[in-house]
Amino acid sequence: MVKGSEFLRKLRGWRLESDSTILKDPKKELGAGLLRSKCRDLGIEPRDL
Repeated sequence: MVKGSEFLRKLRGWRLESDSTILKDPKKELGAGLLRSKCRDLGIEPRDL
């Protein structure tokens, strides 16, 4: 699992973050399903993070 803030930081590093990348609470961990869903929306694999 990965925390929301870490997920957003990695996306910024890859220049993938967009205005539509919204997390309810960046301090909480993303569940496996939500992480897969967010990555699928961005066209990347969760293991790439």
